[in-house]
Amino acid sequence: MPVRASVEALSEPGHAILRVSELDAAPEGLALSIQRQQGPDFHLADDGWRRTEAWLLPARVERRRDVLEFHLGPEICDRLAGIATVRLRVKEPDIGVVATTVVAWPSMLTSGAVDPSSKSYDDTVRLRRAAPAPPPEPQPAPEPELPPQITEQDIRMFYAMLGPVQAYAVALAMHAPVALAQKVFLYTEDDLAQLVPVSQALANKYAAYLGNYLKWKEEIAFAGVFFMVTRQKIEALRLEVKKLREMREPNPATDTPLAQPGPA
Repeated sequence: MPVRASVEALSEPGHAILRVSELDAAPEGLALSIQRQQGPDFHLADDGWRRTEAWLLPARVERRRDVLEFHLGPEICDRLAGIATVRLRVKEPDIGVVATTVVAWPSMLTSGAVDPSSKSYDDTVRLRRAAPAPPPEPQPAPEPELPPQITEQDIRMFYAMLGPVQAYAVALAMHAPVALAQKVFLYTEDDLAQLVPVSQALANKYAAYLGNYLKWKEEIAFAGVFFMVTRQKIEALRLEVKKLREMREPNPATDTPLAQPGPA
């Protein structure tokens, strides 16, 4: 799920606090995956950058009201020096990935506490050990901001809005009943199972060109849900009106006509 995140550099060099809001998760055992855009080694691990994803366990994670605070030390902060933005993923134990976002990384002093010679064969890295200070590394050039990831829920909402629009258009073109067209163009779970993965991959490939949608996607989702609920209520009202008319109109097949009086 998408969340909001920010990073605050602390007065002690090489230390920062990552704050993540809108994430309903217990702080115990939360792990971070940090990805940069420059490659070929994208993922941060305890022994540097690697091509495969690694999960980092900060020394302390706390919740303050609706915000989770990840306390990050030199093992992370020193290696992110000079990087403008990174993609973050948060994993909860026994559940999996529960949040994805892009965060701007602030300028800060390095502590010189990273040991590039240390190795770990576990994809989960416990960042709690100190290391001798190596020579400072040259800082890379700032990287362009990564576009936010388009989620599976975004794609499902798109098809939920697309179905009624297709139904109305086809009903008008074919002079077909709108209610029948809506049933035919309702995307089922089987349809979505085939369409969502490829649609999500395609949308993320061209996410850089979807700036307006990414900026207003919550408003677009609200408009789509409001449209669908309104359409359902209109359809329910139409059926109720039809029932009332059928109750009021005489039925020649079942109604017995009144006897006409004969001549006096």
